[in-house]
Amino acid sequence: MRLHTTLVLSGAAAGLLLAACSAAPAATPTPAGPPPPLSLEPADLQAEYAALPAGDPATGQTAFTTAGCAACHALEPEKRIVGPALAGIATRAGERESGLSAELYLYKSITRPDAYVVETFTPGLMPKTFIDTLTPQTQADLLAFLLTLK
Repeated sequence: MRLHTTLVLSGAAAGLLLAACSAAPAATPTPAGPPPPLSLEPADLQAEYAALPAGDPATGQTAFTTAGCAACHALEPEKRIVGPALAGIATRAGERESGLSAELYLYKSITRPDAYVVETFTPGLMPKTFIDTLTPQTQADLLAFLLTLK
């Protein structure tokens, strides 16, 4: 009889414990929604660019291949793959958009690829994820490499 009483009490205690733990409603996750659009203001671009670490052109040349840039952008003049050829881009970049230096234009092109699309090229083809998928160091290295292409 004593064993039966202990089991009944243990069962009752377990029931109370279970009821106490399950009494609180589960938290409902709040959907995050889409991230806010990235700023196109030159001052914001400058601040983001300035926050990047120092870039290494040699490492950036490797990143050009490993990040997939070479699949769409040729380094030979006038060679068209999918995107514009990048031979001489360090010189042309500073002339593309009024008020943007070559550095900021290239940074904007990588992180906000549809903000400015070169004539005769189709918008929406370049991935919009590089700002998130490339580390700040890789972004800096890639930019340092592109700025050597004069």
